[in-house]
Amino acid sequence: MGKMVSPFEGRLTGHHNDRGGYPGHKGLDIAPPKPGQVGMPVYAAFDGTIRVLHRTAKPGNKNSTWAKGRTGNGLLISNPDGEGNGYNHMRPLDHFKVGDKVVAGQLLGYNDRSGNQTGPHLHFELWADWRNSNSDYAPEKAFAKFGIDEGSAPDRMSVAPVKPAGKPSPSGKISADVAKKLKAMGYKNPDTGDVEKYQAWHGLVPDGNWGDRTEAKYQEVVRAQNATKKMLGVPDNWASDGYWGGISKKWAGYTSGRNGWNNPHGYLTKKYINNLKKVKAW
Repeated sequence: MGKMVSPFEGRLTGHHNDRGGYPGHKGLDIAPPKPGQVGMPVYAAFDGTIRVLHRTAKPGNKNSTWAKGRTGNGLLISNPDGEGNGYNHMRPLDHFKVGDKVVAGQLLGYNDRSGNQTGPHLHFELWADWRNSNSDYAPEKAFAKFGIDEGSAPDRMSVAPVKPAGKPSPSGKISADVAKKLKAMGYKNPDTGDVEKYQAWHGLVPDGNWGDRTEAKYQEVVRAQNATKKMLGVPDNWASDGYWGGISKKWAGYTSGRNGWNNPHGYLTKKYINNLKKVKAW
């Protein structure tokens, strides 16, 4: 199988049928962090080749799409070892087509309301043979094998940057100032590829160029980190490094909980920043 990357961040809400799921449930379900959310990123769990994809299913449609008995938009990907992984209730990116190669951690698309589902979630399947939809087995086994919690956020080092079509990334060296910033975040020997990863993680176009927009995002994150450290109960001994990672999300979630801001996962949103401004921490 190679390495595995968590495909979707959220809450485990449904198991495979032999692990506590309902009879015939072919995979596991991960709901988004907040009930009802759509448009959340779905990543490739493993390297592979796209075998089937579907983009036109409507909400509530009960017709089979990318495999028999599966409704909604989604993808079937074969792994190099012949196994398969299926992603359901998500819309694949427009540029993907059957036969395309993907790598673990690559953005596949976003969860949606398509198909037969009671609420937005990613339905994730693993098959022993990608040609046989009845060769499914409990995905929980793979998560346990690779030491990944179901619904955990993929580690930033595992997320493959998405290169804009027709805009090849610059290659080679970056400025000493940018390298210093990236090293402080934990990137070793940083180059333009690490700039892409930083950009992709923070919702920017991953073009590898540390321009005005990337610098503005960096400064925004630093300011948000400094503001969060001013909040009651938050330690101030963690670095304001410009990367909104696990530590930042932890204390932003803690701060949100203390103040009733409804951001349990600590995302850096405009609403969170506005709340920091309201209490004059920003």
